[in-house]
Amino acid sequence: MDAAAQAAQALHRMEATGFVEISATTATYLRVAGTLPGLEPETQIPRAASLVARVLDGAPAIGASEEAETSLADTVEYERLGVRSHVVVPVLTRTGELAGLLVGLDRGVVEIGAATLPLLRGIADGLGAGWPAVGAAGAPPVAAPTPAAPAPAAPAPADATS
Repeated sequence: MDAAAQAAQALHRMEATGFVEISATTATYLRVAGTLPGLEPETQIPRAASLVARVLDGAPAIGASEEAETSLADTVEYERLGVRSHVVVPVLTRTGELAGLLVGLDRGVVEIGAATLPLLRGIADGLGAGWPAVGAAGAPPVAAPTPAAPAPAAPAPADATS
């Protein structure tokens, strides 16, 4: 997870990258790479006031402007953290379930190049393909492997008198 966040940050060049899980009531930044004052691992934001949740509800997944997108202007990320640029990429499991979101945030205006988004999508797909084995703090525990089935019995020796 940390390597994926660092790779994403190198691509989008924003101050911070986070892995966010969304529940019915909160958005939790489980992991954070980089530095954005006020954003630490395990930061919880009410879902209704979260930029990430708003993106899931239809707000633009990419933004870079001194003026916040109307649907995002009152989010915690914009109001309290001073975010002016963001990129949000869903992380889907192999079965298509939402595991979380890979998020880039910056207080400056950072444009996302056309070639960057497919690369970020690839990182998110890699995380999802390994879910939950990627080591996310909020991932359900991986079930312990079951003991191997007993080896089949060796065939009985052929009767030499037949």
